Amino acid sequence: MCSTPRRLNASSVRTVMQTVLLLALLASTGVLGLAGPARAHARLVATEPAAGQTITDAPEIIHLTYSEPIEESFSGVQVFDPAGERVDEGAPIIVGAETTVPIGPMARPGTYTVVFRVIGSDGHPVESRFTFVFEPDTTVEPSPTPTATPSAPETTNATPVPADQPEPSPTDTEVAVPPLPTEGLVDDITQIDPASIELQDAGSGTDLGLLVARVLDYLALVVIAAGLVGGILLYRGVPAADDRRRSMRRLVRLGGVSLVVAGGMVFVYGLSAAAAEPLPQVLLGSVPARFAATRFGTLVLAQAALGLAIVVGASRTDRRTGLWLTLGAAGAAAALPGLWGHAGTTSPVPLAVATDWSHVVASAAWVGGLAVLVVHTTRQPASQAVDPVLRFSQLAGVVIWVVLASGVFSALLHIGAVDQLTGTGYGRLVIAKTLLFVGIAALGWRNRSRAIPRLRREVRDGDGTSALGLLRRLAAAEVALMLIALGVAGGLASSIPAEAEAAGRVEFVAAALTDEDSVNVTFDPARPGTNVMHIYVLGHDGRPRAVDDADISLTLDGRDIPADLVLSGPGHYTALNQQFPEAGDYAMEIAIDIDGEVRRATATVVIQ
Repeated sequence: MCSTPRRLNASSVRTVMQTVLLLALLASTGVLGLAGPARAHARLVATEPAAGQTITDAPEIIHLTYSEPIEESFSGVQVFDPAGERVDEGAPIIVGAETTVPIGPMARPGTYTVVFRVIGSDGHPVESRFTFVFEPDTTVEPSPTPTATPSAPETTNATPVPADQPEPSPTDTEVAVPPLPTEGLVDDITQIDPASIELQDAGSGTDLGLLVARVLDYLALVVIAAGLVGGILLYRGVPAADDRRRSMRRLVRLGGVSLVVAGGMVFVYGLSAAAAEPLPQVLLGSVPARFAATRFGTLVLAQAALGLAIVVGASRTDRRTGLWLTLGAAGAAAALPGLWGHAGTTSPVPLAVATDWSHVVASAAWVGGLAVLVVHTTRQPASQAVDPVLRFSQLAGVVIWVVLASGVFSALLHIGAVDQLTGTGYGRLVIAKTLLFVGIAALGWRNRSRAIPRLRREVRDGDGTSALGLLRRLAAAEVALMLIALGVAGGLASSIPAEAEAAGRVEFVAAALTDEDSVNVTFDPARPGTNVMHIYVLGHDGRPRAVDDADISLTLDGRDIPADLVLSGPGHYTALNQQFPEAGDYAMEIAIDIDGEVRRATATVVIQ
């Protein structure tokens, strides 16, 4: 049931098709116009400790600064000691472009590896590593030498000490230097290859739990919308004390409680995913409090609080204040999944969030209202059901276009090329959701063209039971497809956008050139064949700085790999067709001419 009960002729069908194409064209034109030039990947511009630095004091945190805000949901940073054991403690704290990773005691001297994977506001992932060396200062300052007490001169000659006699122990004018302290340090380990370290995760149970939590979150919004659509629209004019209106208020309360539960689940499983630790270990200590301070954690807890407000307001929806409280809380809750998910970090953010909100609200009203018809309205006498059915048909005729337009626009924001529809998991989910939409629309068309006109005729003639049964069966099939679509929507929310997935793995290398200057190098997609290489020379402020010249050499097993750099801006060099013949660990040496002095840095580039 997707429109008003009015027959469409061939001309009307053509008009509808032209409208759909126009909407898609306008959406795509808007996206391309707003996107502007190709967006750069998020890149690491500074670290503390610095890449390649040797430190003597163990830090309590690792600090990373990126070139743009990053998405918390799919970003992770882990720190490994020389033996390959993790020393980071809990989820990283991400605020905009800044990331702080608390770490525990560093018991082993040697090379520490920081492995990170972040998704920037452009949706592209950057996954790589950098290393620093921990060499604790074990030098012990000798105690002050005590001054010997003056004594009277000796009157006898000193007796010579035989050569085979042991050395005497220190006297009060000598100091014994104790052995160097090694308490808390472990040095009987083998240093593993930092390139062999990969990011750890919390396991498949956490991924499944987060998917279920996201689907439940959408279902809670649908239940809330069902109660509001039923109480405000379908049963408009029915007394507040009527069983039908009371049933709608109970639905809203149930949806509010479900929203609280879903918010708690998203928080717990999101915490487990971000900290890369399984439940329930991740709930111990200060990790949950730190996670609650992140943007993701704060927004999820805010949605749970809004769920409580909906529960309170639901019992007063027959009054103006209670109704507006419930509507306001429900509308705000519908915006939060986009704010903490893809839309919140997709440029332009306001437009992406507004599009996501429109899609969620329209879909929830469509699914919820139709579910009320199936479970509640169509089980009443036909004479009482016909008006709610016609009212919902009018609503559906509007929201179907909102769902279509917002869905097309959102897909264009996250899918950069046609081949990403079939070549990425995100794209395949979009195809599945589109096919479900077509099936739902087809059933709605049949209801509009067959069941509703038949219901009106039969009610006018005094019955309507048969037509109401047909309408209920078709609407139930629509609801079943809609529930499957909600599951797909949860999968989309839990998936990396198609552009990011297609980009694959971007290899990132950072190295210090001077005390103030550093160099960052990215290889996209870090696979054998053609890659795009970017070199950024960064000053003390983390911004690219002009240099006199730059050169890079790449070798694999003693073979030189040609690299031709092109100056693309101050401190920015590119190689748009950098070739890597095969997978492997490539030795890289960069020479940067800074103010007439050549600075060099070396690193390993991993091509998978």
